[in-house]
Amino acid sequence: MAEQVQDHLAGHEFVQWPACPGHSHPLVPAADGADAVWRCRTSRRPLFRIGDLPAGP
Repeated sequence: MAEQVQDHLAGHEFVQWPACPGHSHPLVPAADGADAVWRCRTSRRPLFRIGDLPAGP
């Protein structure tokens, strides 16, 4: 579901969401064991559990 929302925003609204902190690319939804996470595309490090993104500015 997270990937579908991300694709919709990128394809129709021209929004790259959620943004990767410190990079110019969006985070990638991924499985990390039993958790669904947002992962950095470059480092592949999980940064946030899906559903736990911090509030924006």
